[in-house]
Amino acid sequence: QRPLFGTDTRTSIRDMSDGTSNTVAMIEQSREKYNGALGGWSYRCHVGIGIDFGWVPINSWCYPPGSSTNCLPGRLGQWASAGSLHTGGCHVVLGDGAVRFVSENIDATTRARLATISDGQTVGEF
Repeated sequence: QRPLFGTDTRTSIRDMSDGTSNTVAMIEQSREKYNGALGGWSYRCHVGIGIDFGWVPINSWCYPPGSSTNCLPGRLGQWASAGSLHTGGCHVVLGDGAVRFVSENIDATTRARLATISDGQTVGEF
């Protein structure tokens, strides 16, 4: 399954079969990274699209990159991970344009379902 935006992709509203209010379009990112790397601003292909939203916990640094099991909460390290300087979570823009604050304690399955446009799974409360 894929996110709403990505490198060399085209997506229309009809492609979001999970529903626009159940699909993350963009994530908040902080440029304050744990490992000194720049945030998504420096990487043109995935700027704020939520590429790591589905598998990297919010406000966490995971090693190796892409890992979702070996993570340090409260630190940001991935170039495309969701995070903010707000306590407890970050903002996301949904496919319908709504902005929501999402807790860093969101269930991993719910986070993964929000990150895809057409997995057919129920998102539930978040």
